[in-house]
Amino acid sequence: MNLEKIKKVTYNLRSYTIYGTVRGLFSESEDIKKIFDENKFDLVMLGISPEDLEGLKVYIEKPFEVDLSDYEIIYGLKLQNFGKVKMPIPSFTSAIKIAQENGINILAIDMNENEYANAFTGNVKFFDILRHTYRKKRILKKDFKAQTPEEFSIKWDMEINKLKGYAKLEKKREEYMADKIKNNTQGSNIFVIIDYERMNGIIKNLKGDKD
Repeated sequence: MNLEKIKKVTYNLRSYTIYGTVRGLFSESEDIKKIFDENKFDLVMLGISPEDLEGLKVYIEKPFEVDLSDYEIIYGLKLQNFGKVKMPIPSFTSAIKIAQENGINILAIDMNENEYANAFTGNVKFFDILRHTYRKKRILKKDFKAQTPEEFSIKWDMEINKLKGYAKLEKKREEYMADKIKNNTQGSNIFVIIDYERMNGIIKNLKGDKD
């Protein structure tokens, strides 16, 4: 397990174990199991929307075919260089299964669909969307020159968010999820799983170190 993916944070006398997931990396299922085995968590927080959380619970109960966007397909093809890739995201599905088996409450801490739509329209302009649409072929051909899946996830994020509007949107998501953690009143030992590329930004917001 890459220990750089795990950070320990204390906030309001609550202990948070924060794991930065590389979305789709199948081997992370074992990381999640190991972390649960080594800790006695009483709450799990996931960096996904409430709607996505409910969708994953349904998938776990009765698997169905997952539709992927063009960018998600390209991302998966690139990530395959570092190991088996699976969707839905193995780290999240593993955490949900283990939490449900042990009666641990699960909270989604990312924006819901309406909140995300409002943040998107407030930050992403028409020309950002247009340029984003026409960059797919170039990104498919790009050599990210990454040595690890974590490095790839950072470089992918930097490439996707070169467009100012998308970068601002991700900053809003980091602030939102940090606020969800700050305002949490449940549990004392909490497991938080968020995108690896969002982890440092969320922790900075928790500590009040905004850029």
